[in-house]
Amino acid sequence: MKSRKKDKKLIWFGRAAGIFYTLFLMLFSLDAFQEGGNFLTQLGGFLLHSVPSLLLFAILFLTWNSPLRTGFLLLTFGLGFIAFSIFSHRQSQLEIAYLLPQLLVFLPALVIGVIFIYAVWHKTRVN
Repeated sequence: MKSRKKDKKLIWFGRAAGIFYTLFLMLFSLDAFQEGGNFLTQLGGFLLHSVPSLLLFAILFLTWNSPLRTGFLLLTFGLGFIAFSIFSHRQSQLEIAYLLPQLLVFLPALVIGVIFIYAVWHKTRVN
């Protein structure tokens, strides 16, 4: 009985962490609204900067009832964006000063994905 409550708490913790993480990423999109410039241009910049957050919202809500899929998709999301940030820059620019912020931004997606996978693994192991 306790293990089922623990599994549900882990899954809900992962969902809440995913939502808060997505909202945190959305805050970075607000830098598109700066003084000067056309509102439509700023709105377009905001939407472009919001693509990672919108992808996370889609992952979370489309796989809401399947924590295992959510976990694997979040792992794929985090690893994909880390790989994208590494391969989108020239090798001469890859320094720890560049990679560390990228890791800090996308590492929570990996951790949340692992939480979902662990919750499902624990649920199947106990039952």
